This record gives sequence, C-alpha cells and structure tokens, in this order.
Amino acid sequence: MAAIYNSPYLDPACGPRELQNKVQWDIRFYFARRGKENFYEMKKNTFEVVTDKTTGLKYVRKAIDEKTRITKGTRMSLFLEQCHS
Repeated sequence: MAAIYNSPYLDPACGPRELQNKVQWDIRFYFARRGKENFYEMKKNTFEVVTDKTTGLKYVRKAIDEKTRITKGTRMSLFLEQCHS
C-alpha cells in the first residue's frame, strides 16, 4: 500500500494528471467497495461534504448507499421470510 501512495503517478504535486490519478484511486479504494460494480453509476450527488461537529473539519462521505448484491443465500432467506410472514 505504501508503494502505491508513494508512487509519482499519484503525487498531486507533480501536476494535474497525477492529482486526477490520486482522486480516482481514493474514490475507487474508499468508496467503490465492490470494484467496478456500482462505480460507473456514481454521480456528483453520490457524495456529500459534511462538517464534523466536534472538530469543525470537513470530510466527504457517500450520500447514497450502493446497491446490495442479492446472492443465492440472500435470495433464499428473503423467500423464507415471505413464506413465514
């Protein structure tokens, strides 16, 4: 991980292209937990800037949750819930 962060390709001080690479990397690493799935559906309104009440610092968080994958096990438990209700 340190090798990636110390890479000149992700150093914003090197130029605008590197800044874009750094932002792209951070978004993919911190917000796109499921790889490319849901990534291309992200828009500007997917994120929001929030101020921490304690420190007054601003940070970015996801405003919209990503889609949940329905697996075979999840599908079966949903089916059983419907049958027993």
